[in-house]
Amino acid sequence: MPSISTRTSIRWLPEPASEPTDTVVLTGKSGIFLDVRFEKNTNVLVLDWAFAGYRSEEPPNITRFRHCIDSRTLTPLEVVDVGYNEPAAEGGTLECGEMVNPATGQMARAFQQALIRLKLGRSNLHGQLQSRVFPIASLTMKSIAASLVFAAIASARQITVYNACPFTIWPATFTSAGGQPSYATGWAANEYTAVTFTVPNQWNGRIWGRRDCNFASNPGPNSCIDGGCNGGLECDQSTGTGVPPATLAEFNLDAGGVDYYDVSLVDGYNLPLKITNNVGCGEPTCGVDLGPNCPAALKGPYDSTGFPVGCKSACLVDALNGNAANSPNCCSGTHDTPQTCPSSGVTDYSYFKNNCPTAYAYAYDDATALFTCSASSGASYTITFCP
Repeated sequence: MPSISTRTSIRWLPEPASEPTDTVVLTGKSGIFLDVRFEKNTNVLVLDWAFAGYRSEEPPNITRFRHCIDSRTLTPLEVVDVGYNEPAAEGGTLECGEMVNPATGQMARAFQQALIRLKLGRSNLHGQLQSRVFPIASLTMKSIAASLVFAAIASARQITVYNACPFTIWPATFTSAGGQPSYATGWAANEYTAVTFTVPNQWNGRIWGRRDCNFASNPGPNSCIDGGCNGGLECDQSTGTGVPPATLAEFNLDAGGVDYYDVSLVDGYNLPLKITNNVGCGEPTCGVDLGPNCPAALKGPYDSTGFPVGCKSACLVDALNGNAANSPNCCSGTHDTPQTCPSSGVTDYSYFKNNCPTAYAYAYDDATALFTCSASSGASYTITFCP
């Protein structure tokens, strides 16, 4: 039987129930379903998450939701939600089961969500949905699913992080503005594995890799030889920017209609890195291992075998020595303009720039290291470690 339902609360056990979104769920008689969730307390319609697919019933009261379209993943067919339905108050339904937690991007083993079925034919849905949702009952499921695809493209970008290194690394993300990614802020990436997630269309943030990590004790910025962050495995969303030296992939998406992105060695180097995209825009890279031949004053840190797994920038060395406030290496103090901070005044600038000419080797490398792409292209980006 076709139906329209609105969600009144969701609970990720053992946390208390809440309702962070305006959610509407549509089901068709052929088993098609559509689940759309909009952010609350916004002046414009902002999609939080949307997915569509097929539902199947299994005795005694089990429902499986197989995703065919999902705004948060490139591989929706791998996503299957499982729910156990129970009657609830006021004619509603309490669904319990397993589903991806959108706050963490991980499969949650226990959730409960309360749903109330609405009467078909009503164009004004009650509560906060009343002013935000179009007359859904008048549209076909196919047209809604098509709208979902366009909404997903318009509101989010896909980011893929691929570890091409022959060893495990621990990628991390930090958001400066625009909203959090759909995935955890830190994870373990085995060799030759990839993770794909979405970020808001106007995301401003950075992605980097961490080396030789152990979070078993004292999780935090010192859990990794380099790149560690406050928070441990998952970096703190407010303070987890990463401990240098670390090679950075930096993004400022849809800033005045332009995507800005770069590979930065301003905080030093710890892993080769490349940024690619699917629309033919430029591809900054630093594909050389800068550790072994790093100038002696900048070399390190070292792993347990004595191998250098990083190369500090001259600015980082100044910062570690307490000399960053007025430094030509950091373009700070009296050196805070392109005119007063030429690359010729940066110690060992040529080592980084000659090896990685399309990466930032100091603060004012914009002419050769800052890449742009029209935001209207809706580019998806891939960050590859050890390209």
